[in-house]
Amino acid sequence: MGIRKGKTPRRREVRRTLKQPARPWLAWIGRREVIWSILLFLAFTTLGSLVAVSGQARQRYRVDHLATETIVSRVKFRAIDKAETDTRRALARAGTPPFYRANTAYLQKLRTQFDALIAVALDETIERADQIEPDLRQSLKLSDATLRDLRLYTETQEVPDQDDSVLIVRQPKQEWQARIDQFLEGLASIAVLSSEERNRIERDAQHIAVSHITIDHPNQGEKEQFFSTLHGVDDSPRAFKEHVTPLAARFPSKNIARSIVTLVMLNRQPTYLYDAQETFRRQKLRYDSVADVDRNYNRDDVLVLAGSRMTEFDLAVIREERGAYLTSLTPLQAWMRHGANIAIILCVAASLWVYLGAYYPRVMGNATRGLALVALLLLCQSVAVFLTSVRPDLIYLMATFPCLLATAVLAIAYNQRFALAIGSLLSLLVTISLGLSVTFAMVLLAGVGAAVSLLAEVRTRSKLMQVGIASGVAMAAMTWIVCLAQRRLGLDGVWALILRDSLWALASGIGTGMFTQSILPLVEKVFKVITSMTLKDLNDASHPLLRRLAEQAPGTYAHSLRMADMGEAAADAIGANGLMCRVGAMYHDVGKINKPAYFVENQSGGPNKHTKLSPAMSLLIIVGHVKDGIEMAREYGLPTTLRHFIESHHGTTLVEYFYHAAKQQREGEGKDAPAEFEYRYPGPKPTTPEAAIIMLCDGVEGAARTLSEPNPARIEQLVHQMAMKRLMDGQFNECSLTLQELHKIETAITKTVRALYHGRVAYPSEEKEPQREHRPEATVAAS
Repeated sequence: MGIRKGKTPRRREVRRTLKQPARPWLAWIGRREVIWSILLFLAFTTLGSLVAVSGQARQRYRVDHLATETIVSRVKFRAIDKAETDTRRALARAGTPPFYRANTAYLQKLRTQFDALIAVALDETIERADQIEPDLRQSLKLSDATLRDLRLYTETQEVPDQDDSVLIVRQPKQEWQARIDQFLEGLASIAVLSSEERNRIERDAQHIAVSHITIDHPNQGEKEQFFSTLHGVDDSPRAFKEHVTPLAARFPSKNIARSIVTLVMLNRQPTYLYDAQETFRRQKLRYDSVADVDRNYNRDDVLVLAGSRMTEFDLAVIREERGAYLTSLTPLQAWMRHGANIAIILCVAASLWVYLGAYYPRVMGNATRGLALVALLLLCQSVAVFLTSVRPDLIYLMATFPCLLATAVLAIAYNQRFALAIGSLLSLLVTISLGLSVTFAMVLLAGVGAAVSLLAEVRTRSKLMQVGIASGVAMAAMTWIVCLAQRRLGLDGVWALILRDSLWALASGIGTGMFTQSILPLVEKVFKVITSMTLKDLNDASHPLLRRLAEQAPGTYAHSLRMADMGEAAADAIGANGLMCRVGAMYHDVGKINKPAYFVENQSGGPNKHTKLSPAMSLLIIVGHVKDGIEMAREYGLPTTLRHFIESHHGTTLVEYFYHAAKQQREGEGKDAPAEFEYRYPGPKPTTPEAAIIMLCDGVEGAARTLSEPNPARIEQLVHQMAMKRLMDGQFNECSLTLQELHKIETAITKTVRALYHGRVAYPSEEKEPQREHRPEATVAAS
């Protein structure tokens, strides 16, 4: 006998063998749409927080900006008076005299000529001046008297020393060099400049600093001198000669001195040349040597008074105060400050995701749409922060334009309710990022509300301009309201400031309308939507695809025209997009262009081509017009929204005629009847009310042509039967139609079909009948 186990061990074995069910919250987190939502939520919070922090750190003022409120210091700090510092440094730089260097090339040229004089005197072969080479004699201007004096000077003589006790042999050549050095040094003491430089110095009332080699003490290098008296090289020669003549008096004879003066006058050049590099170096040195001018501020000191215009110094003080305030915060306070900003953005992000989850879960589940929405919001937030940092004085233009643009795009891409909610959240996000008050958010909300209220549809190109003007006027009016309520109206210039801000708000609205109109094709392509303006263009009978349909399948084109009237009326009855239904009806059967003769509306009473085909082959041709239509739509670039009308206007309905033909054929052959799903369209089913309306209109229009007597009662019964048939077949399961809306659609289609197939009075023939006696009661009214 076996050993029986207790209940507890058996239960444990059962638990080990059975697969444990997954926890509900783990299964929910593992869903693809939830993962995408979490990633987008984290990305939006992180990037939005970074943009918000950078936006709050921006400079809020600009030079010449009117301060509407008094700004006081929050901490004790020190600020550099940049304006005063720059003024002192500029004065120091301006007070630095221009620097000139000795014209050594000119002085060396004179020395060479002076040496040539003594060399000629030392040449024993030359006794008269005419024995000197003509060019040299011409350059030296040497006369016989001067040559004789130089010969006497160069003779070696013995002279007593100071005590008359010893005779010293004099060296004329060395003595001549010493005299020349003294003369050139004296010449260098005369500040001769170019006339242009002299005029510039005198005009600026400056002294000059010069530097030249000290002849007496060459080891000392350059020596700096300052001159207040300047001479121009093109001035009167007599004045210059009066300065040079005393310097030449040191030479041993008047003839030699006269020759020296003549050589200097003939080769007159500036003794000093301007040194731009050294002047700049000295000016920079003086400029940098001036210390910064500091100003100390205590807590609660007034930085800028209300009503004053901002200066560069005021902006610098405000920046310094902000930096000092942030530095004064403890690490805990700094983290709490950043954490609070992140928490605010987190609340905005949470509000956005709650709204999307409650009303637009498809946006959260679609990674592409979710990413596009997050990118649009972050882009508008970043653009608002960047533009206001560049021009903070134009905040009513720079901060409102991105919000209005995003709102207009979302209203076009989705709907008004979605755009109003997201635009409001974006307005709040921008206001927080720029550190502005709630009154500015009211200006944004006024523009957002005005834009959304007028963007039900875009049928004309002027519609977006009307929306832009309306939103601009709304923001301008709200700007006046909030400014009158908050600003100090007694300040000078405040009325002009309010007027300017309101005009910039108006310009923001108008600019948004113009810019949205220019990017409308891009919006339609990115968000895969279609506007009424584009629908009107596609509804034009001159469109290449419609012209081809009218030429190659005229019966189908006429069928589409009747469906367009029916579909537009039915859509308008339930508040759907009637223009969308009209255009969808015009293109829903374009696939019949390839094989128009296989469809009854194009046969015009001719032979039926399906009589020679099997039901299965006929089915392929009939069903194939849906696939052909999709390929043509892609070829002609039709929007994705219109392609859905082509692929769903039959849904998964049964091709009844050929199904019954195949069923009879199988029964005649003694085989089982074919399955229904083999003779159904591949779908998909309509996913929008407009597509469902086109499906119903397609069935009604085809069946109405089979009525022998299309009276109102029969038409109403036909429409109701067709609607119930599609409903019971499950074709409306994936669209949001209600039974009440379906009833309204039936009523609207019935009215349109009655108008299309109304009876007419038989007119009398033109053949002459025997004249009868005229009776008033025999008159027949024509309709």
